[in-house]
Amino acid sequence: MQAPDAIPDDPKPQPNPGGEPSETTDSAAAAGKVILMGASVRSAAASARRGGLRIWGIDRFGDADTRELCEEFQQISGPHQIATALRRAKTRWPDAAVVAAGDLITPPDVEVDHALGRETQPIRSRDLWAQLAAESGCRFPTTRSIADEENSPHQHRRQSIDHDRWLEKLMTGTGGLGVRWSDPNRKPQGGMTFQQQWVAGRTYGVTFIADGTEAILLGACRTITTSFGDLPFIYAGSLGPMPLQPLTQDRLRCLGQRLVKRTGYRGLFNTDVVLSGDQPPWLLEVNPRWSASMELVEHTLAPESSGSSPATQPSLIRWHVRAQTERLDTWVRVPNPAHSSRRFKRIVYSLRKGKLCSQAIQQWCRRLNAEDQPIRCTDIPAQTDDIAIGQPIVTLTGPLTQSTIYRGLIRQVQSLVS
Repeated sequence: MQAPDAIPDDPKPQPNPGGEPSETTDSAAAAGKVILMGASVRSAAASARRGGLRIWGIDRFGDADTRELCEEFQQISGPHQIATALRRAKTRWPDAAVVAAGDLITPPDVEVDHALGRETQPIRSRDLWAQLAAESGCRFPTTRSIADEENSPHQHRRQSIDHDRWLEKLMTGTGGLGVRWSDPNRKPQGGMTFQQQWVAGRTYGVTFIADGTEAILLGACRTITTSFGDLPFIYAGSLGPMPLQPLTQDRLRCLGQRLVKRTGYRGLFNTDVVLSGDQPPWLLEVNPRWSASMELVEHTLAPESSGSSPATQPSLIRWHVRAQTERLDTWVRVPNPAHSSRRFKRIVYSLRKGKLCSQAIQQWCRRLNAEDQPIRCTDIPAQTDDIAIGQPIVTLTGPLTQSTIYRGLIRQVQSLVS
């Protein structure tokens, strides 16, 4: 674990009288604290620690390394506990920035929505995505509401038009947990909200940062998926950042720029797209939050200097906080794709039902992390527990040139389930 930079005291940030973004004040340093919420906040917490921020973490897994990164931590069992956990955190740290570090899949809650700025940033809209795709030279898959299909007096038409493959999706799904193949002869899965035509190609997560008027594309990582049961697209990791064809890059930049112009969004966001050669990208969705592949993008950014202090690796969580009040053009430096180091991130899932001994997995991770090799183990379980098929064990990360090595490590990790 990287040692934190000096952590500033907690003076309240000074308001900007003109209402315009500040060009010189580091608002992240002024705040000094951040509340991270998500299914797992480990990667975002590592970024925040790198940026010298004090961290209050709220997530479902409570992994050992996540707890070590956080000054305060609350483990929750589900989305229904998010609002209570956030109220407690904000009572103790009223000036802390609140950051979604993964899809929360939360029920509507005025307090949570206000803390995350959702009420003024209507980004999670399929109609908006389709419009932005069309305006930026991209494509958006044909989409239809399941409710409309179920209420249609002409349901028999589904058989005739379904010559292509369709997916059933949840609008609030995350990590592929809300995606299933659609079967016209079967009633849609409970909770599914829409169907979308499947498109061929490779899926990428594209990282942007925005200041309300400008969006900057920071990198694109190829998505790795695996399948368990009737879930064919479970997120299993990322590779990258990967080079993009110039025309594809221009279209994606235009997409990000139009989204920010339309919504006024500030901070990090991710677009999931499908790419195939030099064809226009297919936009699948936009996630206004930290996403899983961003830790790979962060690794490629040029070191930052602060006065007389040595240059340090940038922190995207710190950038996200700064972007709430500052312009990007004064401090964001876009990586040169030709000189970017590519990395892998691979989540190791259990292939069998059993018991995972926390002591055994922690010892295995300590040995791996102590070895003179570049692959590291993260998301380390804090306690012994029962584990089901398809549940995550740990995450492996390292240079993409070492990708052949991690396959053997995956098998070693999976063998620890007894």
